[in-house]
Amino acid sequence: MRTTGSRSDRSAGRAPWAVAALLVTFAACSSSSGVVSSPTLVAVSMSSAVGTQTSSTPVTPSPRTSTGPAAVETFAAQQPFDTPGAEPGQPWTSIAWTALPKDSPLLGVRAVVKWRGGYVATGETGIWTSDDGRTWTPLNAALPVVSALVAETTTGLVALAYDPGSCSYPEAVCSPAVEGLALTAWTSPDGLTWTDRGPALGLTGSQIASVAGSSAGVIVVTVASQSALEFSADGISWQSVSVPAVSPQFWCSDAAFGRGRYLLLCPAQTPTDLGDTPTQPEWSASGLEWSVGSAPSTPGRPASMDTLLVGRNGLMATGWIPGAGGDEQWWRSTDGARWQMDSSYGPLGGEVLQGQDQGERAIGFLRADGDRFVALAYSHDGSSLTGAAWTSWNGQDWVRLAERGEPDWPADTYNAVVFPTGMLVGGSWGAAS
Repeated sequence: MRTTGSRSDRSAGRAPWAVAALLVTFAACSSSSGVVSSPTLVAVSMSSAVGTQTSSTPVTPSPRTSTGPAAVETFAAQQPFDTPGAEPGQPWTSIAWTALPKDSPLLGVRAVVKWRGGYVATGETGIWTSDDGRTWTPLNAALPVVSALVAETTTGLVALAYDPGSCSYPEAVCSPAVEGLALTAWTSPDGLTWTDRGPALGLTGSQIASVAGSSAGVIVVTVASQSALEFSADGISWQSVSVPAVSPQFWCSDAAFGRGRYLLLCPAQTPTDLGDTPTQPEWSASGLEWSVGSAPSTPGRPASMDTLLVGRNGLMATGWIPGAGGDEQWWRSTDGARWQMDSSYGPLGGEVLQGQDQGERAIGFLRADGDRFVALAYSHDGSSLTGAAWTSWNGQDWVRLAERGEPDWPADTYNAVVFPTGMLVGGSWGAAS
């Protein structure tokens, strides 16, 4: 999951929200999911290939005492909330949109992490846990941190906690290489009790570009003067991992876990004659040994994929095609190794932009929660959502939902998060059934 806004997310002219790959901050310094120029972190230069690092020996810090009452006060206003709707894991047939109160804690959620023990929601105002996907309990006492990226590990969960106010780049998550900033690892076997493991030693770079976890461990892509891929089984002890056939000049734009494997979208090692850097998909069963996937199909110039989305029976990616038009594009895959372009943008269709933006874009946007994909339709002028929604398990076969009402989608927000029971969009909750 990426921790910075994607180009395709910004295609509607909305401000990006930073994502959590199934991690937090989407709450993060920042999540997720018209056409603009390029990913946010381009200003950061790199001097070596992904996976290059001075040491591959895991570093294990010692546990230490909780940060105490001062940190707990940060979440004094954090409250529990409920998300009524469909039975988790069951098909949706309809969705009913309801405006949320302005003080609803649900409005601050930016990501939901599904793991073997239930769910964790993270956001701008805190972290919540749920064992059923409906009732959410705040962790302000058990996990007294300001912001964190949360991922599943072999032993449960890890929360990589940080202070977003210390980030050098506003839309990125920071790591210990930033002077004065401590990225702290907290671990939990059940999502309820947490242990402060101290600084997340072994992670390099000044930003975390993306992160993905499973019951086999967690991977993190870090960015600074060089890019690196790090792996940890438990979120405490980290080691560098080599990724083949990637560019030494840029970084992997997104990471995810789906279809039983870890996935990366990386820049290819060799640019084209036109100077384009195609996307090189990579996959791994273990997170340690990586294989090179096939280049995504396009009608002409190569693909620039920036965001991965995971469904129960398939994978999707969004991005664009380089060039003057800079068309937004979607791709589908069953395994993350071979990708097929979806020129119809799922059930949404596309439209050609006029004027300065030009190019083509989807008439709506795409989100996923690791189980189902959800596509939401824009109004004709792109200024609002119509309330029309579709779901799919595989990204190819879509079901139109019967809808009631329209989501409240303020001009200053682009928040859209799929929950097990429904969907948060802007200022509204969509209860599925």
